[in-house]
Amino acid sequence: MSKNHVSLQSSRHLGGLALRESLTGSSATLLSSDAMTRPASSPAYSSLSQPTRALFRTHAARIATLGVAATLLVTLIAHVGSARGPALPTFARIFSSRPRSVPPGHFRRKSVPPQRRRIGDSVYSSNRCIGAAHLGPNLDATRCHFENVCIELQAINRQAQQYSYASDWQPHQSVKMTYYRPPVARDTPHYSNRQHDIQRPWVRLHTDAYLVPEIVYEPLPSDAVWSPAENAILQEAFWPENFGHAIGDDFFSAYHLARSFGAWDRSDMQIIMHPACSDRGSPHRACANHAKIAPYVLDRPLETANSTLFTSEAGPRVCFRNLYTGMRELGTSYPSKNVMPQFIQEFRKTAGLSATSTPGRQRITVFLKEGRRIFLNNDALVEHLRQRFDVEVDLMDPSKLSISEQLAYLQDTTVLVSPCGGISYGQFFLSKGASMVVADYWHLDKNANRTMPMEPFVFQHNNNVETFYYPLEWEDLQLDRSVIPPDGGGTEFAFYRNYANLTVNLDRMEKYVFSGVFSSRDVA
Repeated sequence: MSKNHVSLQSSRHLGGLALRESLTGSSATLLSSDAMTRPASSPAYSSLSQPTRALFRTHAARIATLGVAATLLVTLIAHVGSARGPALPTFARIFSSRPRSVPPGHFRRKSVPPQRRRIGDSVYSSNRCIGAAHLGPNLDATRCHFENVCIELQAINRQAQQYSYASDWQPHQSVKMTYYRPPVARDTPHYSNRQHDIQRPWVRLHTDAYLVPEIVYEPLPSDAVWSPAENAILQEAFWPENFGHAIGDDFFSAYHLARSFGAWDRSDMQIIMHPACSDRGSPHRACANHAKIAPYVLDRPLETANSTLFTSEAGPRVCFRNLYTGMRELGTSYPSKNVMPQFIQEFRKTAGLSATSTPGRQRITVFLKEGRRIFLNNDALVEHLRQRFDVEVDLMDPSKLSISEQLAYLQDTTVLVSPCGGISYGQFFLSKGASMVVADYWHLDKNANRTMPMEPFVFQHNNNVETFYYPLEWEDLQLDRSVIPPDGGGTEFAFYRNYANLTVNLDRMEKYVFSGVFSSRDVA
């Protein structure tokens, strides 16, 4: 697929002339004859960028006298198609024209080995931890900022989550941290005693890994090697096999952690992912998601146990001036106040999008999902919505677009219709005042047999977008048990939650989309 091919089908009403288009390269017809004669009042004219409007006015008189409509059409198509990417008026309008030294999706800096640096004779570690309760689930709420500590990444040994700690409980240390204390220090930080015995873990990285530093009563060695970054985040990959989890549980939680300490600076921030993407979910999908997303929030590449930072000749032990960890309750499933909008702006800025652009008119976008939990009648749904609503309706396949193109299209959407699961996290990239209709899943266990929203605890924290949940009926479901893998959960609950596909009831969905269109009326 070429760069200028946008996998969309749209029904547009421009200047009173309804045009159904297949947008490929610059083949879209942009204006009707009605719009040419009355440009200022035409919806098509108002959707164009200022430079394009200027071209329109320049050639309007020529068209009126000579009747050469092709001159205007060719000029407009050439301008829109060559200026800023795909030949979509919406893309031309919402992409920023400011130059970028590095294209979106590429890191500005490289991974480099640790370096020696001059330090004083008496440099010791310190920490600031937020959250004092270190027992059971309350450990999840603790996050820490360590200064002048050294770590080694250890082999992974997965274990079940533990919320109670017996006297002989020993957590697996996937990260070995050395914490340096003055020999005369009498206080003992956190849960360790003067004999260096660990009483309880200090912080939970994210899911399975706990941090239990080893305390030594001596200064940092002068021959230690240091990360070249001023700040680093020690993160544990959650389950990044889809876009939503990679965004919400890995990158947003890391961003939220750094912001909670006032330390976010993408130009000099490292994220150390341990366990890495290959240890969670499907290795191919998980690592692909991390690779695509990371450059949109970081200037430095992700670091892992196998990256340059930890595999140089200096050895696996690396020291850090500032190291942050403990983001178990900082993902999108938890309240984030005003942090999420700032995180989204990081993406938009990297993609070259305008921070203030709004759709300007109604557009319904239906997400095309592949794999499991899919809509089985996407084409019929799109056609039905086109007949019922006098607005543009698109069927968008995110896998056929770059992240920058996806962000641009979502920013210019007023109503998003999505299957449940990670794909629905596209809601976070809608403009303020837009809405989403997301399908439920079927909850089947010994206590329930009914429709249920999958991510309400995520979307309830995004006050910028109204979310409507499309309920299911039993007859809507189709479960093909032959496609369920051996490790697919083993229960009817897991089968129907994760693998049942959906035939959308068109009339029922129409009612929820109408609510979305009405809710988004002030954005358009």
